[in-house]
Amino acid sequence: MKKELKKQIVEELSKEFTNEVSVFYADFKGQTVKDLEALRNAVRVAEGKARIIKNTLAKIAFANNGIEASFEENNIFIWGEDQITLAKIITKHAAANKDTFKIKGAVIEGEVKDAAYVEEVSKL
Repeated sequence: MKKELKKQIVEELSKEFTNEVSVFYADFKGQTVKDLEALRNAVRVAEGKARIIKNTLAKIAFANNGIEASFEENNIFIWGEDQITLAKIITKHAAANKDTFKIKGAVIEGEVKDAAYVEEVSKL
């Protein structure tokens, strides 16, 4: 990926990953294109966004908003303003795809949260 494109992606994500937005991230290793499309469609209906992003670019975007987060392995990032609906969509997808989709955590209101917190939010 060219440096200019990376810079553009980081700028775009920095605008998206503000404190008003909840960002969830999960391991999607083993997911089929069909599975990921189903997740993306459900997120889109909830007026959210889902995107596979390089971890270093996501980390820089969060750092630009004063949030210190670190990520490992492959991640899909799902974000939007309605954290409860998105948490429900993600936990439902994780339950249906136990072997290939694992929730890792979230950044909610500028704070890094774990997978257990995402599960709690989904039950509201």
